[in-house]
Amino acid sequence: MFSTKIINSDAFNGLSFAAQALYLRLAMEADDDGFLNCARTIARGMGVPDEDMQSLYDKRFLLDMGDGITVIKHWNINNHIRKDRKQDTQYSEEKERLTLKDNGAYSLVTAKCDTVVNQATTTRQPGDNHSSTKTQPKRRQKSAQNSIGEDSIDTKSSNELLSSKLDPAVVSTIITFLNEQTGSHYRVNSEATKRKISARLREGFSVDDFKKVISTKTQQWKNDKAMSKYLRPETLFGTKFESYLNEGGDTDEWWTAYDK
Repeated sequence: MFSTKIINSDAFNGLSFAAQALYLRLAMEADDDGFLNCARTIARGMGVPDEDMQSLYDKRFLLDMGDGITVIKHWNINNHIRKDRKQDTQYSEEKERLTLKDNGAYSLVTAKCDTVVNQATTTRQPGDNHSSTKTQPKRRQKSAQNSIGEDSIDTKSSNELLSSKLDPAVVSTIITFLNEQTGSHYRVNSEATKRKISARLREGFSVDDFKKVISTKTQQWKNDKAMSKYLRPETLFGTKFESYLNEGGDTDEWWTAYDK
């Protein structure tokens, strides 16, 4: 039911007793794929403070799938259910947004967004009255020769197309996490915010990367009067995103063996 690789890890034992107890309870209540839609109800029933529950998401023991649905990240490390006894989860659409790593850990991906990006990038040939479409591979580092600047007209129109096609659940997950961490009230339907998110997804960053940046900069800036105003999408999800991501060196050390 529970792998000692998880519950005996320093990361798990670094959680509060309330958070540890909640994790064990949620794992017992989840369906055969590790999903449940009552995590916060269970937490309230156990009297677990919000910050203790949030620590399970921050440390990636739980993944927030949006619409009140939660999945146990290391479910398949903890459990081995015989195929003839397993009942597939009713949350099939949410499960499609997950990949299962070789070690059994779930990882939240943005395949729908990547597909749109590959279809959206166009280039115009000199002296030609029509445009041809080129498929761009997903990458983290931009090529100075082949990439188009974010402030150019072509990129702006591409980002507008992408933001209109962006999976709303992805945006909701990121912005909800930002609001919970910072106490803000940013809207999930802001076009400017969606364009920023789209641009980072184009570069190959994941939802987990967004959460790490938010957590890192919140720790650094929230109690700093001069810097707290920059805990906003236009700053956090801008062109310095990768630099911010690499600042949080010790945030994910605990799960290196299970998520890479």
